[in-house]
Amino acid sequence: MNIFERAAREKIRFQYLGQITTEDLWDLSIGELDNLYRLTNTELKNHGGEGLIKDDSINETTSILQLMVDLIRHVFEAKQERQKVLENEKIRREKKKRIMEIIASKQDQALSDMPAEELMKMLDEM
Repeated sequence: MNIFERAAREKIRFQYLGQITTEDLWDLSIGELDNLYRLTNTELKNHGGEGLIKDDSINETTSILQLMVDLIRHVFEAKQERQKVLENEKIRREKKKRIMEIIASKQDQALSDMPAEELMKMLDEM
């Protein structure tokens, strides 16, 4: 079962600026996700201490907290990857625009280097 299916079945809620759902993670910024991750991970570490007596409620809480940490990490990594893709697309668009400007400049230069008679002939043909 994937983590999102499990989160839906467990009705996972996060305590962050009130109570938010798993779907709400996608609306948080990378910085907010990092803050939530730190809070949840700290809570997991505090709950994770093993004692001599086996307590199923502690194990269940630890399991839920681990799921929460995994969900936050997944959303964070997906958003970071999307950000990289967008940045690469922006760089590619800027480079393409620059190349088109250079091509236009060279075409203009080629036209301006032509003799007037050729330019007039081209104009007459239009």
